[in-house]
Amino acid sequence: MPFIKPGLMIKRLLIMMFSVALLAGPALAQPKAPIPPAPPAPVIDQQALGRHLRQSLMRCWSAPPGFDGRAVEIAITFMGDGSLTQEPEVKLDGKSAKKNEVLVQSITSALQRCTPFEGLRDFGLMAHQRFAINIIFDTN
Repeated sequence: MPFIKPGLMIKRLLIMMFSVALLAGPALAQPKAPIPPAPPAPVIDQQALGRHLRQSLMRCWSAPPGFDGRAVEIAITFMGDGSLTQEPEVKLDGKSAKKNEVLVQSITSALQRCTPFEGLRDFGLMAHQRFAINIIFDTN
């Protein structure tokens, strides 16, 4: 029998043990428990929510003089706790109303008075949930 140096023998033994561990590792591993699926998002009745928000805003806002008979659209983004996340986008007769400072300021002021919106949990909104909606007012 040929003579094998002790250091070489240990090296071969370690390589063999490492190889066995690599091959047997997956077979010996414990199966992981499956991750449960996230609960489904609540179904939100957007029309009912839109009516609720429109009614809330109408308690705080009326069209300034000179805007009677015009269609005003307000795009708002808010959290389920009723707080706004950004400035509203206002359209007058389907076009941006940025140049109509009186109108935009009246809506911005009304939103400051009306927010946070209340009763949103009744529609299935959670406090951390972000939501966007367009509300159209006919100022007739």
